[in-house]
Amino acid sequence: MEKWRCNFCNSEFDLKNQHTKSSHMKYCDAWLNIKENKLTNDFLFLEYITNEKSAIEIAKEIGLDSARVIINLLDKFKIDKRSIKTSRATKRNKERQVKTNQSKYGENNPMKSSLVKEKVFNTKKLRYGSGTFNNMEKYIQTMIDRHGIKYGVIKAHEDFISKPHKIILNHLDELGYKYSTSYEVGRFYVDIFVNGKIIEIYGDFWHANPLIYNAKDVVNYPNKPRIAENIWKIDEYRINYIKRKGFDVLILWETDINKNLNIIKQQIDNFIK
Repeated sequence: MEKWRCNFCNSEFDLKNQHTKSSHMKYCDAWLNIKENKLTNDFLFLEYITNEKSAIEIAKEIGLDSARVIINLLDKFKIDKRSIKTSRATKRNKERQVKTNQSKYGENNPMKSSLVKEKVFNTKKLRYGSGTFNNMEKYIQTMIDRHGIKYGVIKAHEDFISKPHKIILNHLDELGYKYSTSYEVGRFYVDIFVNGKIIEIYGDFWHANPLIYNAKDVVNYPNKPRIAENIWKIDEYRINYIKRKGFDVLILWETDINKNLNIIKQQIDNFIK
């Protein structure tokens, strides 16, 4: 009979059925101690969000055979799990991808490899009758038909500018400043880029205003509830990332814009100059 050894208490068992492991883990003091004292909200936020480790990486480092426990804890602590797309965009994943590309193709970008170029050319020729086929014209026309602009994602984002956001944009218009909204800084988009600086408009609900929410309060987002302190940590991580890119950042809260607009306008004037 196949044997199984627990990575936490080092006990060995016969694998009688599929429940042998889970049955033991329910009562393994060594594992329960780690789960209770190490796998905390702060630890998982640090490893999963800040250090950008995957659930399976965290699980393996601890000694688990699968990521199921880590995923369940992320849900318990209301820490947003990354999609496949956002996972690919992390710094760790990009560095790993570069190493893979170098190993397989000899290039950081596989599209620069002559072998890949040849394969793409032959595939396009087979499917579309031309090795240089480019469907960008069709894409642009679709975006114009749907959103009235070439790049529909940006247009869709701008269509949902909040009331506090519009108040600040109107003030910048009055001052005669040229600005950009949905400005891209690395892996993030920022609210307003003006005079080489960044202005962020924080809604009281979406960013869990600390004057309204306590750290452990649950903010009932439409798609998934989140814990207030985790929202703050994500915001802090994002702002620090933007600052490391060399930008000064001014954060304006919805409550202050609505109640103390003259003071906010003065803050903006001093910040931009």
